[in-house]
Amino acid sequence: MEPYWGVTPMGDDMMYDVISSRTEELAKHKTYHEPPARKSYLWDYPFWDHQISEEAKTISPTERLVELAKPKGDYAGYVPRRPVDEPVSDAAMSYIATERIGELAKPKIRAVATKSENPFEISESAKNAVATPRLEQLSLPLPRKVTRKKL
Repeated sequence: MEPYWGVTPMGDDMMYDVISSRTEELAKHKTYHEPPARKSYLWDYPFWDHQISEEAKTISPTERLVELAKPKGDYAGYVPRRPVDEPVSDAAMSYIATERIGELAKPKIRAVATKSENPFEISESAKNAVATPRLEQLSLPLPRKVTRKKL
């Protein structure tokens, strides 16, 4: 018999082979079961019904587990955080600011533009300004960016 599409034909000795129970078990379709959960009316996710054995509830840890559960110590240069609410000293409480400190503590008062002022009005000094030769040179367009008009 010739091979068909790269598959060799099954020999006569393979016809009588016995399949092991493990192969038989693996050949079965996988069955899916609902997880042991019930829908909670308070949350969107299911609430799991845990079934913990009594032995698991009464077990005690080994010495090694107790040792591993202890928190690590702080390193030699560790400085603990300062508390948030530190007491204020009497000197700070009885401090009287100088006039200069009082001036610096006041916010800047900005001149408010009135509605009668024209924001687009150009000052006389800006009208009389003359550009420097360097500014004139910088204002020219770059030659590579200039396109000629087609006639």
